[in-house]
Amino acid sequence: MEFGVSCAKIDEVGFVTHAENLGYDFCWVTDSQMIRSNPWAVLALAAQATRTIRLGTGILILPEHEPLALAKRVGTLDDLTGGRVELGIGVGWLREEFEAMGVPWERRAARTDEYVSVLRTLWSGNGVSFDGEFVSFSEVSSNPKPADGTVPVVVGGHSHAAARRAGRLGDGFFPTGGGDLGDLLATMRQSAEEHG
Repeated sequence: MEFGVSCAKIDEVGFVTHAENLGYDFCWVTDSQMIRSNPWAVLALAAQATRTIRLGTGILILPEHEPLALAKRVGTLDDLTGGRVELGIGVGWLREEFEAMGVPWERRAARTDEYVSVLRTLWSGNGVSFDGEFVSFSEVSSNPKPADGTVPVVVGGHSHAAARRAGRLGDGFFPTGGGDLGDLLATMRQSAEEHG
């Protein structure tokens, strides 16, 4: 069994260092474009100050991020840390944040699903192409690549939709509170089985 902590305080780098010293396996930094600190700055500093703890976002609101730039950020950090990055993602719940950023609120779940595919495509090789509803590109390379060729994508949320998304396309599930945990885990497992 592994243990981790989520960090949402002022001295985030000190918190991550302390978590590593206590033997925690991972630490996730919160992400919100309008409310919290920049997770990439915090994670980069934390990576420099630590050696073993896995670092991640918990939870990054994926449809608010441009996926080609995000693939580069995540790949670079994972490469620099020797494969210690986990990408915790969600679809978002704060409509006003989407509006303030000029990101469409509608179809954010479909956008999230497609962005996961975009990220994995960009990490899979050089000169790759993608043709989706929200993103299209041809013969693009994003380097450096993640240390192990990909980064685990952990889907967060407290709804059955989030649990189904985690089972369908995630490498893990981070139930963020609310709802019946046993019921959400059963939904996630059923979705995972249905999608192989």
